[in-house]
Amino acid sequence: MRIMMVTDAWFPQTHGVVHVLAQSAAWLGRSGHEVRLVKPCDFRSMPCPTYPEIRVALLPYRAMAQRIASFSPQALHIATDGPLGFAARRYCVRHGLRFTTS
Repeated sequence: MRIMMVTDAWFPQTHGVVHVLAQSAAWLGRSGHEVRLVKPCDFRSMPCPTYPEIRVALLPYRAMAQRIASFSPQALHIATDGPLGFAARRYCVRHGLRFTTS
């Protein structure tokens, strides 16, 4: 199965969201699934004003749309509600794709 996970939280952040996503992707991959993580370091970004150690993707919709369309995931999970999560949700709603969130 092709599984895409979208997250605005990723390394070097060290908290539950990052840990759970990294472990989930690793275990899904070991189980034979093709997992694609979409994370802030894949996009042009800037430091979050209140937490400079956190990178925030800038205007990610076009690049997100291209990533989703080219991978054509059978399952898409939006893990966070930042710029990447909102861009993925917008694409899914516009194209009638089902997705999960947490």
